[in-house]
Amino acid sequence: MIQQIQTGVERVSFEAILASESGQSMFATDTYLQPENLQQFAPPPGRGIQAANILQSLGFRVQQIGTFSISADGPRELWERVFSTRLERDSQLMNEANPELGEVTFLRHVAGAPFSIPEELSGLIERAYPQRPPILF
Repeated sequence: MIQQIQTGVERVSFEAILASESGQSMFATDTYLQPENLQQFAPPPGRGIQAANILQSLGFRVQQIGTFSISADGPRELWERVFSTRLERDSQLMNEANPELGEVTFLRHVAGAPFSIPEELSGLIERAYPQRPPILF
């Protein structure tokens, strides 16, 4: 289900990928991640904390700072304004083998809609994208 706070505001969960120290992208089409090359995609020390602080100052709630990314969430309106983009509702079965369990609804990027990293985060994060909510059993 879409996260909502008591005011009924839709919230989007997202992952922000930290920019690597080398400038190389783990998302490049010719890149194959392997244990031997993983470190060349790592951000420099402190980049995660710096980016997380900026995300918080913009109004997002940081959940976790990882080695390569930051997990966070915020109001839909904030996400759309900060990243100059649009989101839409989508849903999927919680479990395809057991459709009687119902569906989970979430927000996702509108295909083809513009998206931009704000100036405050330029050079700190490579990309950010909405995440589907976890399905816990």
